[in-house]
Amino acid sequence: MAKKKKIIKSYQPGFSPVASLIFIIIIAIIVGGGLYYLTTRLADDNNTNSFNTNKNTNEAITNFDDCAAAGYPVMESYPRRCTADGQTFTEIINNSDVILGGDEDEHGCIGSAGYIWCESSQKCIRPWEEDCPANDSIEEPS
Repeated sequence: MAKKKKIIKSYQPGFSPVASLIFIIIIAIIVGGGLYYLTTRLADDNNTNSFNTNKNTNEAITNFDDCAAAGYPVMESYPRRCTADGQTFTEIINNSDVILGGDEDEHGCIGSAGYIWCESSQKCIRPWEEDCPANDSIEEPS
């Protein structure tokens, strides 16, 4: 009589086929979600001013006027600032419209420089530097 061998099933470590399939699906979802997030994030970074569709990105932005003309956002400060492609451009204020000493009265006295008209001496004076011979004849600027 031949002896019968007992077959003993031992526990083998590892995942069952169903658990392996579920694990692979979860990994695929995570990787797919990560790729989707990165691609949409990069698209948003490349188009940070998506609210403004008038930007002309083919031209180089070298100054404030170019930046503002291209449609990038302008900060309403003094002086104004415009940011394009990570660079900030500051508006150059041209003060040629402001004439220094342009506040002459009818006698030609510059009030902002402290001059007033002295009737008795018929000239513009600064009262703290020179007296007007008759104080009652000093015209205060209007």
